[in-house]
Amino acid sequence: MLSRLLAGVLCFTLSHLAGGQPVTLPVEPVRQVWRAPEAAPEDGFPDSEDPLLPLQWGWVAVGADQIQPPPAFRLPLRPIVGIIDTGLPDHEDVAMLRGYPGIFTEVGDRHGHATHVSSILGAITNNGLGTAGTVGTWPMISSRALGDFGSGSVESVAYSMIEAMVHGARVLSISIQGPYGVPYDLAFGWAEDAGVICVVAAGNYWSGPVAWPGAHPYAITVSALDPWLSIAPYSSIGPEVDFCAPGTRIVAAWPRDGKFGTPCRECYAPLDGTSMATPMVAGIVARMLTERYLTRDQVVMALRYTCADLGPPGWDAEYGWGLVRGEVVDFVRWDRVDFDRNGVRDSRDLAIGQEYIENGDPRGDLDLDGDNDGDDLLVLISEIGP
Repeated sequence: MLSRLLAGVLCFTLSHLAGGQPVTLPVEPVRQVWRAPEAAPEDGFPDSEDPLLPLQWGWVAVGADQIQPPPAFRLPLRPIVGIIDTGLPDHEDVAMLRGYPGIFTEVGDRHGHATHVSSILGAITNNGLGTAGTVGTWPMISSRALGDFGSGSVESVAYSMIEAMVHGARVLSISIQGPYGVPYDLAFGWAEDAGVICVVAAGNYWSGPVAWPGAHPYAITVSALDPWLSIAPYSSIGPEVDFCAPGTRIVAAWPRDGKFGTPCRECYAPLDGTSMATPMVAGIVARMLTERYLTRDQVVMALRYTCADLGPPGWDAEYGWGLVRGEVVDFVRWDRVDFDRNGVRDSRDLAIGQEYIENGDPRGDLDLDGDNDGDDLLVLISEIGP
C-alpha cells in the first residue's frame, strides 16, 4: 500500500512538471491499410485460424511457433505487460485488460500506434480474425503516454511507466524515441527496484545514435531487422543495443480505414520501425517470466544464450547480441533441471546437470550469471532434491 501511495505521489509530481522534453514514435509512415480477409491460412500454417498469419514473417523469424502455451497451472502466473504508448486499443483482434489515461483525459488510442504494437505482442490468437500475437493472446494493460498525433514529453512517458507499474505491469513495452530527461532515471530506477523488465525501442534515427529512453542502462534495447534479417536502414544503432527483432513490413491491427480515415475495428496495416520490433521481444520476455522469476540481468543472459547471432560474431552495435528467439522460453522453463524430459527429477538429471556445469554448457548456468560454477551446482542439488 505504501509503495502504491509513493508511486502516486511520484506520478502526480511528474505530470505537473513544465517544459518537458518532446518525444515521438519510432515508426515510419503508414503506406497501406486493408480490411481483414476471410480467406483460410495457407498450407504452411494448417493449425492456425488467423488468416493473415502467412504475412507475418516476423512471427516465423523469432520462432513464435516454438513458443508453447504455458501449462494450465501456470496460466494465472502470466505477467501483465504494460503498453506505454498512444492509448487503449479498440479493435476486434486486440483484448486489453484495462487502460489508464496517463496525463491525458481520455484513454483511447486515436493515433493507432498502440493498437499496432499491442497486436504484435498479444493479438487474440486462433479466433479466425487477422493476425496472431507473438506469444498468443496475452494479458496487457495500456497507459497512455502520447497524444493523438503521437507526441508527448519525457514526463508523460515516465508518468505512464510508473502508472503501469502501480497497476501491476511486470513487463513494459516502450516504443518511443526522444532526448534524455531526468524523469527517466526516476521511472527506470523504480522499475529496477521493483523487478520490472523494460523493453525499449532503439529508435528510428537512420543509423544514428540510440534514442532515449532506449539509451537508459536499465532498458533492454531493441534494433530492427528487414525481411532478409539485415539491420533495417531506419534503425538506430549504437553501444546501447542489446538485441534485434523483425521491424519491417510487420502486419498487425490498425484502428482506421486509412491513416486518418474512419474508425475501423477490422483493419490491418504493415508498418516499419523499431516500434514493431520491441513488442515481439517484450512478449517473449513476458512468456519467460511465466516460467519463473528472473531479474533483468538473468533475462538478458538467457536471451544471449539462445539468440541467433547476426552480423560479426558476438555483440555488435547494429544487432546487439542477435535475433531474439522463442526457444528461450524452453531454456528457462519451470522444470529446467528435468534435463531428460521424462517428467521426473532424479539421479540421471543430476548427472546430466553436473556434466553441463563442468563442460561450460549454457544449460548448466542455472543461476544465469554468465558462469558455470559451484553456485550452479548448489542450485542443481536444491532443485533435484535428496
